[in-house]
Amino acid sequence: MLYISRLLSLIGTISIIILAIISYLAYQITNPEKIIFDNEYDAIVILSGNPQRAITGSKLYKSKYSKYILLSKEDKIITNYLNPKLSVKTYELYISIIAANQIDINNIILFGMDNTSTYNEAKSLRDLELKNVHKVLIVTDKYHVYRAKTIFNNIVSRYQMDFYYDNDQIDWTISKSSLLIIFSEILKSILYYVFTDFDRYLGKI
Repeated sequence: MLYISRLLSLIGTISIIILAIISYLAYQITNPEKIIFDNEYDAIVILSGNPQRAITGSKLYKSKYSKYILLSKEDKIITNYLNPKLSVKTYELYISIIAANQIDINNIILFGMDNTSTYNEAKSLRDLELKNVHKVLIVTDKYHVYRAKTIFNNIVSRYQMDFYYDNDQIDWTISKSSLLIIFSEILKSILYYVFTDFDRYLGKI
C-alpha cells in the first residue's frame, strides 16, 4: 500500500508539473510581446508556413526601406492558390506573391536548401553571409512568434533581429483552427526544449 501511495503521489506531482508547463507555454504563445520595431531594416525575413507572411513581408519591405527580402526556401509541393490547377514549390508560391506586389525579384535572396522547420530556418539564416545586412525584421504569425523568437535568439547572433506578426487573427478561444495551431505550438516548443533539433527524432534528416 505504501508503494502504491508513493507512486500515486509521484504521478500527481508529475501531472502538476506538466500542467504548469503547458499553462505557461499556452500563455506565452497566446500573449506574445508587443511589437516594437524600427523605421528601417536592411532586410525583411519571411519564414515559411503561411502565404500571408509573403503578403505582410512585401508591405513591410516597402514601408521599412529595406534592401532585400530574405525568403526561406522550402521545397514542399503545394497548391498554387493563385491558380489552383497548378502545383508549385512553397518558396515559388511566395516569390509569385512578392512579385505580384510590384517587388523586383532580384531583391529576393533565398536562404537554406529545403527548410522543413523553424529550427532549419534559424540555422540557414545563421549561415547566410551578407555584407550589407545587419538588422532584419522577421515576419511570422502571432501564435508562432514565441517559438520563433526562442529558436532564433538561441541560434542566430549574426544579425540584430526584431519580429513582426499580424495582430488581427481570430480570437483563439472561439476558433477551432487557432486552438489546433496553439496545441501544435505547445507540443513543438516542448520538443524543442527537450531535444533542440527534434526533426531527427521524427525521422527527418
